[in-house]
Amino acid sequence: MKSKSLKLTALLLIAAVLMTSCGIGRKKYKNYLEIPDEVPSEYSIFDEGIARRVDSQVGGTCWASAATTVMEYGYARTTRHTTQMDSTSLAFMVYNPHTTEGYYLDDRTGAYDIGGNSDLVVDITSNGFGDYTLVDSCDLTDASNEDIKRAIMAFGGVTAGISDDQMNYTWGNGTYTMIGSPEDVVDHSVAIVGWDDSFPADAFATTATQNGAWYVQNSYSRTWGDGGFYWVSYDTPLENVRSLIMANNYAYVAHHESGYSANLSTGRSTTAANVFDRTGRLAAVGTYTTCANQRLNITIYDKDMDKVLDSYSAEFEFPGYHTITLDEPLMVEGVAIAITYSGSGAPVEGPDWHHGGSGYNASISEGQSFVRHGNEWLDLADPGTLPILGVQGTTNNVCIKALYTS
Repeated sequence: MKSKSLKLTALLLIAAVLMTSCGIGRKKYKNYLEIPDEVPSEYSIFDEGIARRVDSQVGGTCWASAATTVMEYGYARTTRHTTQMDSTSLAFMVYNPHTTEGYYLDDRTGAYDIGGNSDLVVDITSNGFGDYTLVDSCDLTDASNEDIKRAIMAFGGVTAGISDDQMNYTWGNGTYTMIGSPEDVVDHSVAIVGWDDSFPADAFATTATQNGAWYVQNSYSRTWGDGGFYWVSYDTPLENVRSLIMANNYAYVAHHESGYSANLSTGRSTTAANVFDRTGRLAAVGTYTTCANQRLNITIYDKDMDKVLDSYSAEFEFPGYHTITLDEPLMVEGVAIAITYSGSGAPVEGPDWHHGGSGYNASISEGQSFVRHGNEWLDLADPGTLPILGVQGTTNNVCIKALYTS
């Protein structure tokens, strides 16, 4: 992009001509995986032939253990291949002591001790985790039990925040069980890998209000509970429920942000763009959806936004992080990716923060992230942009990524 403010009138006319003459219509993108409409009354991902592997967490890394467990099972579910991902490596990657941008710890805090959650995991692994890259993560925190079950079947399990109060555990129905209440502190992360709607209500430390339980894998080794597993009543509140799907077919992820923490809205729809200088084979676009059933219109330009290279439309049932795979990779010498988001706005980095031994540093430079205002592209690095939009506070880069193959 050649200037902070680019007049769009002529550009949009050129884009319309190019899309017509070159046969580039806006393609309807199909969701990364089909999520079943109906679910059985009883299910486990191990019914699919997936091998069990129970982690033994180090310190307070339950969140990383739950995440790598779901990543491994999800990879096996979607590719029929097995892999192992190290939870301690994930913890150190999230809290990278050598980074100047993104999440960090102060000198007195260890990565094994601070704790974490799946939001951090999504932010970091969507930029790459060893040979793997996060390509899809549904945020199911506000979803119904039926929708969580659908996601478990499609994605090979979900992570969840849960109470670890020892008073809630017991042996019942021939296995280890737990029931929580809204008054409990959510202080632990686990992997939910199945369910049984007929699991008896009287099998818990206190009788549940309904039959049914989640089949849950813990991270305390196979010697804990029932071989590392237990049954959790449907009465138990769950927080931060997420699926995590990994792929190993991307060589590089170009991005300007290290995490998503705010929405930027300019009205009923918001159009934002990132410009990347990298040369290579562009294979997919990654971004966050900020509400349920959000519609996206994606336009891929050359880096000066003089030519439309491809375009797609997509709609995702659940909020979260998603990738849109191109029909064919595009060889680009730099690229601009613009997305129009319906509803609650475009995902962006929020301001810096520091709390309890950890924090987040953000930075933005001119020519990286833009938002459309009328017929102009406004550079988000320009201090005058937010007042023009009528937005208060601090906004950093837009959360749009370019995924390249080798």
